[in-house]
Amino acid sequence: MMPHAVSNVEFFLFFGEQIEWTLRVASLIVGLMVGAMSLIAMVKKMRGR
Repeated sequence: MMPHAVSNVEFFLFFGEQIEWTLRVASLIVGLMVGAMSLIAMVKKMRGR
């Protein structure tokens, strides 16, 4: 029995879940930013006309 190895595996799994959650939030924020930028560009074009 090696409890140290088990704790390392549990830490790795927890760390992986944290990274996955962070990547999801980051991709969501990036998507919102791109959408807002494209929307602002479209509004500027409409106002230009």
